[in-house]
Amino acid sequence: MLQPIKSLLHEPAQQRYFLKLLLIYLAIALPFKTLDLLPGFANIRPNSALIPIYGYLFGPIGALINGMGNFFYDILTGSFSKGSPAGAAANFIVPLFMCFVWKHCVGERFCLKTLRHLYWYTLIAAMAAVLKAIIITPAV
Repeated sequence: MLQPIKSLLHEPAQQRYFLKLLLIYLAIALPFKTLDLLPGFANIRPNSALIPIYGYLFGPIGALINGMGNFFYDILTGSFSKGSPAGAAANFIVPLFMCFVWKHCVGERFCLKTLRHLYWYTLIAAMAAVLKAIIITPAV
């Protein structure tokens, strides 16, 4: 499942593809600041909407971009804190988890055309939210 990430080390075309997707991520994420629920502790980021998009559409490379993009976002916006490495890890693991569960439980190409697909998407999103909280919470 992680084979596309390994190909980044050797294939210039994959490296260019990765760089383009990372720049798109940052171009979407950087203009929007976070909504602080509990300042310094909990916030909502609009770029969280990119997690399922990059996970389902781009697979493991999208997961890596989510992790790195979140890390660069923290650095570039002055939001870097002791929880940033855990946030980057969570933003890598969660889309990878979503992609893996969809592939193994649904077994079809990602789409939301049927109630069955919508059910699985909702279930996977809820599990991913819990997983992200489990990863980030101890670091804060």
